[in-house]
Amino acid sequence: MKLLKTSLVAPSLALLLSVNLFAQESYTIKNKTLKEALEIISKKSNVSYIAKDKLLESKKTYNIENVEGLDNALNKLLEGTNLEAVINNNTIIIKKNEISFDKKNTENLGDVSITERLHQKMNNKNFSLEAQLGLFGDSNIKDVPMSVVTFTKDSIKNNQARQLSDLITQDSSVRSSGAYGDNAESFYLRGVPMGDWNQGEFAFDGVYGVAPNYKVPTDLFDAVTVIKGPASVLFGMSPKGNTGGAINLVPKRAYEDLNEIELRYANDSQLGIATDIARRFGKDNEFGVRVNLAYDNGTTAIDNLERETLNGAISLDYIGNNYTTSLDYISTSENIDAPFRRLYISDGVDLAPAPENNFNLAQDWEYSNSKEKLALYKYDYFFEDDSQLGFYIGGGKSKVDRLFQKGAVLQNDKGDVLTRFSGGKFDVSRLTYGIKGNTSFKTGVVKHTLNLDSSNYRGKVKTRVKTDAINYASNIYNPAKISKVDISLPDATRTDTILKSFALSDTLSNLDEDILFTFGGRYQNVELINYNTSGNEISNYDNSRISPFFGIVYKPIDSLSLYANYTEGLSAGQNAPSGSANEGEALKPYKTTQVEFGAKYSLNNIDYAIALFEMQRNKGEAGRDNFYKSTMKLLSKGVELSAFGEITKGVRFSSALTYMKTEIKNTEITTYATTKVGGSPNLLGNIGLDFDIPFINGLSFGNYLIYSDEQYIRDGSNIKLPSWTRWDAGLKYKTKYNGNDLVLMFNIDNVTNKAYYEGASQWGHISPGEPRIFSLSLNYKF
Repeated sequence: MKLLKTSLVAPSLALLLSVNLFAQESYTIKNKTLKEALEIISKKSNVSYIAKDKLLESKKTYNIENVEGLDNALNKLLEGTNLEAVINNNTIIIKKNEISFDKKNTENLGDVSITERLHQKMNNKNFSLEAQLGLFGDSNIKDVPMSVVTFTKDSIKNNQARQLSDLITQDSSVRSSGAYGDNAESFYLRGVPMGDWNQGEFAFDGVYGVAPNYKVPTDLFDAVTVIKGPASVLFGMSPKGNTGGAINLVPKRAYEDLNEIELRYANDSQLGIATDIARRFGKDNEFGVRVNLAYDNGTTAIDNLERETLNGAISLDYIGNNYTTSLDYISTSENIDAPFRRLYISDGVDLAPAPENNFNLAQDWEYSNSKEKLALYKYDYFFEDDSQLGFYIGGGKSKVDRLFQKGAVLQNDKGDVLTRFSGGKFDVSRLTYGIKGNTSFKTGVVKHTLNLDSSNYRGKVKTRVKTDAINYASNIYNPAKISKVDISLPDATRTDTILKSFALSDTLSNLDEDILFTFGGRYQNVELINYNTSGNEISNYDNSRISPFFGIVYKPIDSLSLYANYTEGLSAGQNAPSGSANEGEALKPYKTTQVEFGAKYSLNNIDYAIALFEMQRNKGEAGRDNFYKSTMKLLSKGVELSAFGEITKGVRFSSALTYMKTEIKNTEITTYATTKVGGSPNLLGNIGLDFDIPFINGLSFGNYLIYSDEQYIRDGSNIKLPSWTRWDAGLKYKTKYNGNDLVLMFNIDNVTNKAYYEGASQWGHISPGEPRIFSLSLNYKF
């Protein structure tokens, strides 16, 4: 029962009830197998131990340093092993954890200790060795045949990340295609666009249809997992069909009582406050409550741009006899005056040099106001035969009211633009529900782990949009002042997206679990219905497809995992656009295929990973006969390298490098200037180094470099954005005040205030880079 091993309660009765007779001893153990570690503990404590060799085979321990007390040392060493230690008659007895929350039997447990979800972190604690993977549940990333990165709450705090784009671009396979100061976030993942839609493509606790649509406030989440490559088998098809990977947001839980307050500032005068409060109640701490609130308001580093955000979340969970249940509720609100909008440039026009980072074409009367309310309820029942079955239901509502520039069009390399204004109101609602289950059993010497998922999603998008026909002249180096434009909106049109799917997988392993073979697939039905302003249906398509998955993991030694996979992804077919011969016709769902090979290795407190992949996907285009068809084929080949860890005590680092070549392999259009694919640089790199300052206890200094190679602005274009490198830096000081943790942080993003174009969206819009941002925070736990 992987979900509960990591996410809720893992009591060890013997350690909880034993008398702490050995507290005077301090234990330090590094780079040892479990058997070697027990021998060290036994010798130092003068307490013998008993354990079957089979229980200790191929198990490696956590590194521990100066852990006080025998019971504390044993508890730390046995984390994640499903073993427990009983001290009886001056003997340590190691055995399987017979009473665990895998089966959720809470009777006679005594004190309950709540274990953090994704608690098994790497030596660089910004990253976790665990991930929530939808169909596969909570998994150790070394046991799954795919490339996965989990950013922990430490990473969110250390980077002072306020939104998702502040966090996940630490991975070289992810780049933001949105603009700082815009009203939405969007990304490229392995060169495939995601976001930029009115139906969000982020998963929440393994489920689509609940996460925020437009921006993700990271204050509200415990961790963020990035799964690279098509992930349809894990989560189902995303609401808009991204196939480059998946991003899953992990909710917070009340692991322990917590009081935390944070005061913060960002230039020019953004002031904010955030609180995080958690409590557990009941005789056995069976009921948990966690509440998060964050408020920020003021002017930003972008000219004219003022922003006010209010975000909150409440998480409730209950641990009963043989079952658990949880309810998450999230509310977000963002009001922006003079929101920054991306630029557009047509082929044949010379690209103007990047303007100063604080420039803004937006007028002070432009605005964007958005509100979102989201909820997810889950119930899981645990049977005595190591099986689990549960259901979930959730969804949300999002409202946007905005009046801003549609996207200024560059006219020349002098920075002249023509721009139009667009008014819009969007009303988005989602409902999602489903059933999940898993069970384990043996057939001879083969262990089977079966997982199933049946999911349903329905999203409704009501749209009222009108763009003014008048072009206004301005300049990115000298923005013009424009009088307020009034735009009357038309009646609403509506699009319904209905996704139904069923997935099943089986992971076969030998008794030592050093070979794991997974096969499975997901049946996906996609229905898309469009309505006109009168509410009459104007188009409808209903198509189905099965997406298979095959993967294998081989662990020749405990510290090394070799893997391979073949997987397919699915995207909803687009409607033929206006002007095409088959205007309005809905295309069949597009298929994406990927083959990947990789390895994950741990050595001397450093975790390494390498992945080689080849991905092929389809897109729609209007061919020579002007019929819009899915005849464009894009091919991506790449290699990803990463290393996270601690070089020596007090010196931590993270690094990632992606080399990728993406090109148009097949098309019926002969007017493309190149075979290059937009938003897909060949080389991307990240490196961060964080070290403790000698002689000043609690002070550390961090540097971070992010690099992006030149990239084309859209498929087949001859216009490319120059390469760029950004330098971020920060100071962190940890101390105690009244015996409680106090952390002061000062960060500078874009230290040199470099002017650059960060990236291009899937629509061909280009985003200037992030300005120099000064961030200061004071965090206190009490």
